[in-house]
Amino acid sequence: MKDLAIAETFYSASKAHIAQSLLEEEGIESMILDETAAQVQGFTIGLGGIRLMVNEEDLARAQELIAKMEL
Repeated sequence: MKDLAIAETFYSASKAHIAQSLLEEEGIESMILDETAAQVQGFTIGLGGIRLMVNEEDLARAQELIAKMEL
């Protein structure tokens, strides 16, 4: 992955993985960050959430797809 951008921040690991799966189906490479820290701490809000990262060039399309998911 090249220059990364935050496509969305989630407060649920399951929602982050659902979004990641959708992006993958659409050919958009992504990476989830901060999931382990959230699991260890038992909460995500104080940590700023679980970030779903994509290449900057895919950001607009990824955000459009995630918005349609209604998570």
